[in-house]
Amino acid sequence: MKIRSRLLPAVAVLSLSIATIAAVAPSGGNIYIDGKQKFTFVGTESRNGQFAEKTTDYFNESGKIIAKDWTRYYTSTLEVIESSTMNYITGGAEKTSRSDSRSYRLEYKKNASSKTEYKDIAEKKPVMSKSLLAERISRSYDEIAAGKSIEFRLIVPSRLESIGFELKKEKEETVRGKLCLKISLRASSWIIRQFAGNIAFWADVNPPHVLVQYEGRVIPTDSEGNMLSGKIIYK
Repeated sequence: MKIRSRLLPAVAVLSLSIATIAAVAPSGGNIYIDGKQKFTFVGTESRNGQFAEKTTDYFNESGKIIAKDWTRYYTSTLEVIESSTMNYITGGAEKTSRSDSRSYRLEYKKNASSKTEYKDIAEKKPVMSKSLLAERISRSYDEIAAGKSIEFRLIVPSRLESIGFELKKEKEETVRGKLCLKISLRASSWIIRQFAGNIAFWADVNPPHVLVQYEGRVIPTDSEGNMLSGKIIYK
């Protein structure tokens, strides 16, 4: 199912010594569109003290890389420093660059025939990239399971702004043989919520509460750069 989206993920230069970066085990999964497996992805993460980087590569059914998502962030707060999403099929791109303390330049290009849009924004509180939602859930799992709504802001380059969201407990249910907590992701704005559709994560109730399944918008797009809605089964 096609969904048109403008709702979903000066540079601060960081000196990261490659020799001191400790690699984190890769993660990945399969992406299903309309019940059929269409894409796969593999993610890796590296950390060096207060900074971390996360990269996710997306592949089509033939195993060809079609998109890449990359984020650099502060380890303690998950606050984004830089992020980018490149679609090698459509030529679409999103980019976030931090110029100074919580000031960002956002860039968005839907496809190769579109012009790149720019906007500078200033944030009063820390903001996250969409690629860090799994980490946010893992760190806040106990609070979510206790019934607390976790509020935060996501940078949304496709809308050239940040948007408030909240993670909220739904219910426990068994998914793929594992007892999971279903967690919904909702925009704080009622108006935006009508366009965003239903977004949900299923996290293992056992620590470290890794994601088992996701339903909502996915990074690979259709051939014109329009967002797709689907299901992710994590490996």
